[in-house]
Amino acid sequence: MKKFLKIMLCIMGSLLAVIVAFWFSISYTVNYKKTTCDTSVSPDGKYELTLQAVGEPDWPFGSASGRLVLMEGKDKISQTDFELHNDGGSITSSCWKVTWYEDYVEVILSGEEQFDEQVILYFDGTKEIQQLTDVADIEVEYPSGERLDESRGITEQSFDVELNDWGEVQFVSYLPTYETLWEDVSFVLAKDNQIIYYFPECYENNSTENDSVGMFDSVEAVGFQDIDGDGAKDVIVIINYVTGAGPQGMMPRKTIRIFSSQDNGFVIQHDLMDELMENMKEDDISIPAICDYVTLMETNEIYDGYRTIYQNNTSQTKDVIL
Repeated sequence: MKKFLKIMLCIMGSLLAVIVAFWFSISYTVNYKKTTCDTSVSPDGKYELTLQAVGEPDWPFGSASGRLVLMEGKDKISQTDFELHNDGGSITSSCWKVTWYEDYVEVILSGEEQFDEQVILYFDGTKEIQQLTDVADIEVEYPSGERLDESRGITEQSFDVELNDWGEVQFVSYLPTYETLWEDVSFVLAKDNQIIYYFPECYENNSTENDSVGMFDSVEAVGFQDIDGDGAKDVIVIINYVTGAGPQGMMPRKTIRIFSSQDNGFVIQHDLMDELMENMKEDDISIPAICDYVTLMETNEIYDGYRTIYQNNTSQTKDVIL
């Protein structure tokens, strides 16, 4: 009889232990388990922001707990907890929008049952949180960085574009300041009239004074194409310069500039630009013709003899901007 009681007690204890373990497991999953929903990396690759879901949404249509974790390398800068009211839905990558700036990262959290919430996480560990009644009607005051000088923007060669990890940005062709005679054109990315990225300069000190290209005249065309097949859009620009030398010196001459997407930014492809300028007729230079030529180069279909044929037979095409 005692043996039977011991067996029953052991069985009941085991069942109780299983029930307790199961309850703790469910409780951990529902209330404490952290799940990474999405990550965003700063354009310079220095910082990483992680969106986490903490537990499960309150049943049946309650809020979901979330967390933003800002890292610099392996070091945690800050951690911000929040509640998302999304009609009982889980936290996903569609719940946030991330924009990186020089000294901070901005996050807009969106749920179906709440106003959008703005979270600004500074790289020094401080943060600001506010509810937005209507994001479209509120202009964010950026605490640092350079504002876009709209008077310098070349309107007809500036575009709203979805560009790689930058998201929706303004690509702006930026006139020289004309403080120096030989200052070159520049190109920037902007959001909300805030400059977030300067494209690299082609010439030293952004001046053509010591180069034979001449003085900047105009931007003729801009294209956004993945010309190297890496899945990211590159930027192709056709720029006109005047040399002032000889009887044709004041006639604009076309040059090609290619910014290749690389390392969370862009680099200038000088060798490719030289190749194109050497082997394309000036009258044939256009965004589509440049893309076609580079495609043939990538597939090893251009060789010395073909370059000659290409120069002789390429028909003149009109510029296609996007």
